Amino acid sequence: MYCLFPKSFWPALLIIYSFVVLAVLKLCDIFDFSEITIFRLLALVVVFAVTYFLGASFHYSGWRMIWRKFPALNKLLFPDLNGIWLGSSNSNWPVIKQMKDRALSDEKITEEELEKIDLQHDDMAIEIKASLFKIKVLGKLSSTNGNSYSLSSTMYKKEDAELVNLAYIYEQVTPDPKRMDQDTHIGAASLSWNACVPNELTGVYWTRRSWRQGLNTAGRINLKKSVGKSNAKNH
Repeated sequence: MYCLFPKSFWPALLIIYSFVVLAVLKLCDIFDFSEITIFRLLALVVVFAVTYFLGASFHYSGWRMIWRKFPALNKLLFPDLNGIWLGSSNSNWPVIKQMKDRALSDEKITEEELEKIDLQHDDMAIEIKASLFKIKVLGKLSSTNGNSYSLSSTMYKKEDAELVNLAYIYEQVTPDPKRMDQDTHIGAASLSWNACVPNELTGVYWTRRSWRQGLNTAGRINLKKSVGKSNAKNH
């Protein structure tokens, strides 16, 4: 998530740290403190700041408390996406299946027929655990009872747009795969967050699932954030 900070943030942070060090050295001269002792304490403060304020994702971590106190930071810097998101995926699997079935029967199918096929709607849920250093995305899909977890993820914001994007590569494990399916496969997703609708994520996904047979799928994702009390306590 750090990539969403303004470019001036990191130099400014180094400048602030330099002033803190100079102030500590000045205090050592004024009060005759041991420099070793002071810098040990400073190191503890830095470690605490990194682990509690920047590196934690739980509900009462320092940076998330600040974000809740000043919600404008979600738009000015980046959003706090931690929590449970519920919604659905709309997959092109019915289109792929129809083409496969027609190929096996030697029957032709027209482009117009393909466009009229409804997408497959499946309930899904994801949990996002994010700190200022890393993002984890865990998912659950109703159609296969499969579980997914992110292998790599990042957030970025285009300079010419207000949308913040969460992009991640995931691995899905399907406990009871059907014939022609796979027990594990790799996929990717790109979800967009908009400050105008802060409790919604929308985007697309695509998979490497059964790619050798040309059965790998793609589709859209629509999610809304769960704002129940239990969600807040768990994070």
